[in-house]
Amino acid sequence: MLAATLPVQAQCTTSYEPGAQPQRVTTGLFDGRVGRIKVINNTENATLISLYHPDAPKRVFRYWYAEPGEGYLLGTDNYSSDWGIQVDEGPICIVGRVASWDGSTFTTFPSRLFITEATPSIKGTVSGSPVALPSLPQLPTDYETIARKQLTEGDIRGSLLSLLRAADLYKASGQIADEKRVRDRINQIRGN
Repeated sequence: MLAATLPVQAQCTTSYEPGAQPQRVTTGLFDGRVGRIKVINNTENATLISLYHPDAPKRVFRYWYAEPGEGYLLGTDNYSSDWGIQVDEGPICIVGRVASWDGSTFTTFPSRLFITEATPSIKGTVSGSPVALPSLPQLPTDYETIARKQLTEGDIRGSLLSLLRAADLYKASGQIADEKRVRDRINQIRGN
């Protein structure tokens, strides 16, 4: 079997399009490895880990909430090397290319899942004309408002992502009581 020291070749993109099963075999995305997936959250923030099935790559198959400093097996199922994995709203990575393999389990870390194939470029002009670039919410209360709307629309995953950002912003600004309140809301949504 392959050793745990197998080098990791990162391949993360904003668009997960693994192709049909025969194509995945030909291109090496599916290389025969099938096993459980373990994620060790080596960040200082809670994250959402999402899996994408290669036969339905446009939608989240399942997702898990991961506390900072904790390790998680993603369920009891086995997954193949061509599945997609994502942290929060980052790029989608190919499991077999961002995880080490010990013969039965893929192991990866959120910090590995933010490596992209190409550096994105943002230009402030098009043909010399100024263009307004989209901005992300800057206040944690903005993220809380977005989360309420997402929850009303039935988007639980999106709501959790927005609340995680709000909690992170409260933490960064030293507003510990508000961070705790938001994290309690996250746990309430998760059913804990």
